[in-house]
Amino acid sequence: SKTVQNRSLNSEAWEKKSNELKLTFLELVKVIDTRWNSHAHCLLRILDRQPVVSHMCNDRNLKSRQYTFSGEEWTIIEQLEEILEYYSFTDDSEIYRIAMILHPRYKMFYF
Repeated sequence: SKTVQNRSLNSEAWEKKSNELKLTFLELVKVIDTRWNSHAHCLLRILDRQPVVSHMCNDRNLKSRQYTFSGEEWTIIEQLEEILEYYSFTDDSEIYRIAMILHPRYKMFYF
């Protein structure tokens, strides 16, 4: 997995590239270890904004080539999307939310 802590992929450049590609500006989702399914949300946003990610990573001015995804990595993300879509069903379930709140270990940490 690639961790991007680099400010070269800043929000201003991201928004500019989104506008150039005529895509709605949506920020990348940050992964938060204590937030259930944030990895999935992050991957889905990256996949949804693949053209912007690819352009940003290939922009020599941003010095971000090290973060470029290979074709195989994009394929893996696409395959993960198919698997992760079922987790959204639990997120939308009222019973699941009640069960999480009642569980002594999780309580409100999930939300």
